[in-house]
Amino acid sequence: AEFVLNPPKAWTVYGQQARFVQEPGVAFEGWSINPIWRPFLDSRSIGDDGEIEKNVWRREIRCATQFLDFYLKDTSASRENVAAQPLADLAFKQPKAIGFLTDAELEWVLKSLPNFIGVHEFRIIEMYLIMARYSGRRLWSIMGNARSPGLLDQFNRRSDGRWVELRSAKDGWLPLSPHFDEVFGRYLRYLNIDPLHPLPSIPIFPKDDRSSYYPKALGRILVSIRDALADSAAGSDDPEISSASEKIRGLTVMLVSRKPVPVYSR
Repeated sequence: AEFVLNPPKAWTVYGQQARFVQEPGVAFEGWSINPIWRPFLDSRSIGDDGEIEKNVWRREIRCATQFLDFYLKDTSASRENVAAQPLADLAFKQPKAIGFLTDAELEWVLKSLPNFIGVHEFRIIEMYLIMARYSGRRLWSIMGNARSPGLLDQFNRRSDGRWVELRSAKDGWLPLSPHFDEVFGRYLRYLNIDPLHPLPSIPIFPKDDRSSYYPKALGRILVSIRDALADSAAGSDDPEISSASEKIRGLTVMLVSRKPVPVYSR
């Protein structure tokens, strides 16, 4: 337990590193071990009271177990993998409650975004936050990933003009918020897509170079501007906004997402 809490400096590295060095034309089993990879990160979240984040412990103990497994097999050693033994003496930090932005706070953030990012990024981030707020699905399932990005045609427009999503096999197609309808229609027109026609099978969040944004990239954009947003909020004449400045300083998509999402009128 003590080793996991305070590993030697030689066992730590700043920032995540690949365990193997990829070599073009060489099969995975032939890749060499990355000489700068270490089992532990030196930026681990350990408080003054010796508590450690549970997810950090799980990740690091998994790395240590896999590393020692490899070492023992590589050296044909018969010793037990000590990293696989239960650790009963670790004290875990208690998870903190995560709040969320109120409708007024989110509206202020969306109106303020153009002051800090360009037009294209603004349209992308606005739609990203609105999807996080009003979709009943997990954001990762909507957006996909770098290899398989989410596509626009996963949303359908009904004859009455309402946008719907396939919430689940059980729930079927359900309407989204009227606010979603408004922003999504504006977003489609920005992309030069006619919302009255079936949507094309193109990425939801295209970049200027025709590739697409994925969740981590959009998250980095939020992180890059949230301090400026918070400073602006602190100077607001609206007491609700100024009092929310520190919340905005920690802006993530989780602060915007509000699950479970209500079912809007059919």
